[in-house]
Order: sequence, then structure tokens, then C-alpha cells
Amino acid sequence: MQQSLRGLQTELQDIDGDIRKEEALRTYMAEHGLNPDQVKSALTQMNLGGPTNPLVQNPLTSQTTLLERQLQATQFKIHQFCESVRDQNHPELLGLMQQERALKAQIEGPAKPTIPGDSKLSMLKYDWLLKQKSQIEAEIKAGKERLELTGRRVVELEREKQDIQHLVKTRDDLALNIQARGLDLDRPQRVTVVQNANVPEKRNQKARTQAMALGGRGTLFTIIAGFTMFEWFSHRVGSTSGIANAINLRLIGAIPSPDKGGLLGLGIFAGTVNYDEWNRAVIESMDVVRTYLMRHIDPKRSASILVTSASAHEGKTTVSCQLAASLARSGKRVVIVDCDFRRPSAHLMMDGAEGPGICEYMRGEASLKEVCQSTQADGLTFIAAGQIDQSVLQKLSADVL
Repeated sequence: MQQSLRGLQTELQDIDGDIRKEEALRTYMAEHGLNPDQVKSALTQMNLGGPTNPLVQNPLTSQTTLLERQLQATQFKIHQFCESVRDQNHPELLGLMQQERALKAQIEGPAKPTIPGDSKLSMLKYDWLLKQKSQIEAEIKAGKERLELTGRRVVELEREKQDIQHLVKTRDDLALNIQARGLDLDRPQRVTVVQNANVPEKRNQKARTQAMALGGRGTLFTIIAGFTMFEWFSHRVGSTSGIANAINLRLIGAIPSPDKGGLLGLGIFAGTVNYDEWNRAVIESMDVVRTYLMRHIDPKRSASILVTSASAHEGKTTVSCQLAASLARSGKRVVIVDCDFRRPSAHLMMDGAEGPGICEYMRGEASLKEVCQSTQADGLTFIAAGQIDQSVLQKLSADVL
């Protein structure tokens, strides 16, 4: 098909070349003022209008070829229409079949030769070339359509071929699988029954559930009893009255705890600490201690108050600073002295300097006025611990402080 299309295109190019030559000749004749009759006469005189002249042809043979090409194009349309539409009584299909019969009759009927000398039956080459060009263009169009249809069919056939190959491969794989399974089924059994299994008796699920519940309750009771015995024998103090009874002394105040304790005092499910509220509670508790101290202190002389504890991180600095601030708020002149020489921290709470302090004063490196630091509270003076050395420790053992 492609070779046929290339041949038709070459033929069409040749015809276009002849048409251009004919148009150039006609233009030349028209430029010299010749009318169509004179042109015909001139062509005859130039030996260009006779029956053997290529410019004037006898279209008998060419017309037969034209009718054959029209017949082929009509048959191709009928074939294409039958593939797309299955109705054999379709009006368009009937018209194409009637056109096919007429073309066959024209081709098979007697052909009347053209009289070369008759001007009515003769045909100039230019007109014949134009007619032949339109016919070749129609054939090229039909050939392209036929080639496109064939290409689509080739692609479809290739796809079907691939599908068939896939199905064949699948079939072969299934056959191999069936064969392998058949071999497995034909093999003798590798496991044989020696003795039937004894089905155990069904247990009483209700009694089992009751036993599990009773065991869980017993475990819970044991845990609670263990906690109770531990708390009983540990002699844990849980109230202020317990402290007073344990040391046989009067308790004059207590600092509230910042946390809520939580579940069993372990901090579980403990609430959020409001430090502003806790700070107000600490100030109120220290005011209670201050009131008690002022009732038992002789106002006519000075007094010293020692704040100490058995171990670290028990609140000595907090109690000292809060109590000093509370006494200063009541109008007393108060001096707070940090004697925690190993880990001094009162200067941080009082917002003061770390030295010079009481150690420098005991070594004679600073006067009492130099070690006294003023604070934000009126009437409250702060003396830091300073830098301790061996000489200060010796003076402390000599009771110089």
C-alpha cells in the first residue's frame, strides 16, 4: 500500500509539472493576443494538436483506467461500510452498490474512440490533466484511508497476539501446577493415626470464675493490710499534734506544704501548685510565729533567735528570711546573719552580695558596718556568710562568735 501511494504521489507530481508547462504555454499564447481558436490552430501548426501530440490526447485508454480506479475506490468504500455497519439494506450502501454496477457496465461496454479531428470530442491536454489530477488525488486519499485502517488492524492484531501469548503462558503454568498438585495427592500419607485422642472433660467455668474473683479480693486485702501494718510500725508523724507529742515541746507554728500530696502522699493525681497562694500562706504562718515570739521576748533588751535543723534542705533559709521579714514588718530592727558556712544561700533570697560577711569580720578584714547590707524591707539588715577558712573555724571552736 505504501509503495502504491508513493507511485501515485510521483505520478501526481509529474501531472503537476505538465499542468505548469501547459499553463505557461497558454500564458505565452495569451500574451501574443491569440484567442482559443487561434491557440488551437497554432497548436496544430506547431504539431502539438494532433492525435500523436502529447498536448492533445485520445482519452480512450486513460478514461478506462480512470473508471477502473473509480471502481476500486467504490469497492473499498463498500467493504469499509460493511465492516462498520451490519445493515445490508442501508440506503448509502445500496447507493454505493448501484454506483459499482454502473462503473462495471461502463468498463465492460463498447468504447467509442474519440475522433481526433472532431473539436467536440477532442480534449485538450490541460483539461485532461486537471481531470486526471483530481482522480489521482481521490485515489491517494482513499489509499491513505485504507492504509490507516490496515495500520489500526495490525496494532489490534499485535495486541491480541500478546494477549494470546499471555494466556498460553498462564495455561502452561496452570498445567504444571495441576501436575504438581496431582503428584502430591497421589503420594502416600506421611502421618498415620496411631490412637484416637481423648477429649478432656469440660470444666466448670462458673466455679473457675468465682475462684479467680475470690483470689483477687484476697490479694487486694493482703496488699491493704500490708500497707496498714507498715504505716503502723513506722511511727510516721502525720500531724502537728503528733510532732508536739513526739518531742514533748510546744509547737508554735508550721510552714504549709506547697503540694497537695496526691494519692497516698506519693504525688499521684496531685493538683497544680498555686505559688502565689502558697506564699501568702507562708507569710501568715510566719506572722503567727512572730506574734508568739514577741509575747515572750523582753522588749527592753535585744534578743537572738537561732534557726537550725538536723539535715540539709529542710527549710532553714526559708524560715529565717520569712521570720526576719515578718519581724521587720512589725516595726522591729532585725539583723539576719547567714552562718551556713558550707552552703550559704541566704544572699540569694535576700538579693544581696555573697561577701564580705561574718567570716571577714571575724578575721578582722572588715568592720561591722562594712559587712552589714541593707535590704528592700525597712529595718531589716543582712550579713552574709563570707569566705570561711581555718582561722574562722578555730575562732568558732573558741566561742568567739
